[in-house]
Amino acid sequence: MFDLAHESFAKHRDSFFLEESGGVFIVSEALLENERDDIQKKKEFLYEQRQEVLEVAKQRVLDDIRQKDLERHGALGIKRDLSGVMCMTCEDESVDRVFLFPICEEAHHYACLECLGSAVENNNLLVCPMCREKGDSFGMDEYRKAIGGNEEGGLMLSALVTQLQTPDSFSLTQDLPNETILLTNHTTVTLSNVEISVKLFLVLLEKTKVTVGGRFSITKHVRNEDCIREHDMAINRPFCLKRNEVVSKLALENIERMPSNSIGCSFEEIDLDNTGLINILPKLGIHEDIDIGYLLLDADKKEHVAAILTQDQLFCVSGVKRITLREYTVGVVTKIRIHEDCGVEHLRLIANKEEHVAAIHIQDQTIFRRAKNIYLGDYSMRILPKMRNNEDNKVESLWLVASKEEHVAEMREQKQTIYVERVKNMELHGYAVSILLKLRIHEDFWARWLWLDADEKEHVAAVLEQGQMICVGKVKRMDLWGYAVCILPKLRNNKDNIIEEFVLSVREEQISKILGEGDSNIEIGRTRLGGFKVPGEVRRKLRCTLFDEEKETTASDGEFVKTVGGEASGMGD
Repeated sequence: MFDLAHESFAKHRDSFFLEESGGVFIVSEALLENERDDIQKKKEFLYEQRQEVLEVAKQRVLDDIRQKDLERHGALGIKRDLSGVMCMTCEDESVDRVFLFPICEEAHHYACLECLGSAVENNNLLVCPMCREKGDSFGMDEYRKAIGGNEEGGLMLSALVTQLQTPDSFSLTQDLPNETILLTNHTTVTLSNVEISVKLFLVLLEKTKVTVGGRFSITKHVRNEDCIREHDMAINRPFCLKRNEVVSKLALENIERMPSNSIGCSFEEIDLDNTGLINILPKLGIHEDIDIGYLLLDADKKEHVAAILTQDQLFCVSGVKRITLREYTVGVVTKIRIHEDCGVEHLRLIANKEEHVAAIHIQDQTIFRRAKNIYLGDYSMRILPKMRNNEDNKVESLWLVASKEEHVAEMREQKQTIYVERVKNMELHGYAVSILLKLRIHEDFWARWLWLDADEKEHVAAVLEQGQMICVGKVKRMDLWGYAVCILPKLRNNKDNIIEEFVLSVREEQISKILGEGDSNIEIGRTRLGGFKVPGEVRRKLRCTLFDEEKETTASDGEFVKTVGGEASGMGD
């Protein structure tokens, strides 16, 4: 039996919404009941037709089997006996008018029409276990031929199509008409003073001409619940807006016509991946009282964000905790407005191609005054000069990662200095280490951790070519990994600062430049002895004051001195 509730994608009271290639059906269950007797007669007729067609195929298979048996056994021949044969799935026997059909060409096993139909409809595999490896799907193939396009659902809808209405305009309200309606791409659907489920909204967006009137909102879709409600209830039902499919041209046209901030909504998360639906963001009027846990946007094609990047409209995500923008959506960062009383916990931008950040170059504006943890990958590092942190806010962590030199080449050539004075933890990886020359860190600013990581010589070549010193302020922990150790002579620590942990992690081939320095030639400053972790062959090249239990000693003459119980003992070679 055709299950209207199962076939529909949304319901409201006794009406159901069905998505078809030609548009969206609105079908009343009461109206469908009136057609059920006529449909049942058509079903019985169709069943008999299918059985007749399959009987021909069945006898052909059995005749082939008898012929093979005749060839094997001569005149004796063996006639197949169907007595005791049953459906492999439901175990109905070939009695009481139950029609059984062989599911393989060897007729090892059989299935009834109901089970065959269910398998085909649900895309389940119903094959003979003895012939599975040969790929024999005879039963299902023949059933598909027999039914053609005459599915039961098609009968139900065809019975309604004869009396459906296809209006040029339709106002969607809670009181749906008691007749079959087909909304097509020629139908203008007005959404005003109403709240609908996000599922219904997205289907209408794809299939019809949508016009947004006043007081309209979208909310969470819950199957078997009414999809149309009183307006402005969305704040009570935040949901996850997720899409990873390309939208139709009609949907993009609908989005373009919508006024800014015209769609009331509340979100738990927004996850839009390679879809033109990203362009709807400025049209959303997101409730400021509901925090968004995560905003994730990703687009490998410019057209997915073209509309939003060419508009001056901003969209507010005042309570978002985490933001990740990848590829072309990195440019969307210029369109996001964060409420002045709110801050982003994590901001992550990744751009692998230069064109991904092209839209940002033409923008003369400050980006994100309140972000606590910032990750900039590859070309997205070019955004750094535009990021001005709020005076009352300190950045907990700043990660800069560049895998290719071209990611940072433009930044190194610019005369502009980049201020990062209120960053507590800073990590630079790969070619990002080379922009240390452009960073301005005030010598009196206290930082918790500086981590420089360079796997290749080329990562630090630009720094080594320059003669200038680099101020790192009052850093409490300093980690230099790989070839980043080579720039150690250029780092200047505040003379009043005490480094709690000083760590060098290198391989032998990465310290040849340091070993070429004179003994005690590299000034480190004041350091805690307990946090001093430096390979032995490098120690003699450093000059620093070590602290241990409030007692101070100074390294000299190529040796480090450790205070133990008030007495000095050598730590040199």
